[in-house]
Amino acid sequence: MNLKQQIIENNIERISKKFKISKEDAFVRYAHSLILGQSTTSFDQEDIVEGGQDKQIDVITIDEEEKGTDIYHSNNYK
Repeated sequence: MNLKQQIIENNIERISKKFKISKEDAFVRYAHSLILGQSTTSFDQEDIVEGGQDKQIDVITIDEEEKGTDIYHSNNYK
């Protein structure tokens, strides 16, 4: 395992323990935080999309600000 992979694995393990969630859910939270540039504690559980008709999208976040709206989604983080 190279250094980059080890850093990612360590962060996933830390998040998994901190929030008492599976490593798969910790990976989604970690990846989402990197994309949005936010803390893993800022993750909103209501952004998780589950179901057979979701086209493999795991998370959708809508960020509404005065200057416009940004929509972020993950396509198959896991």
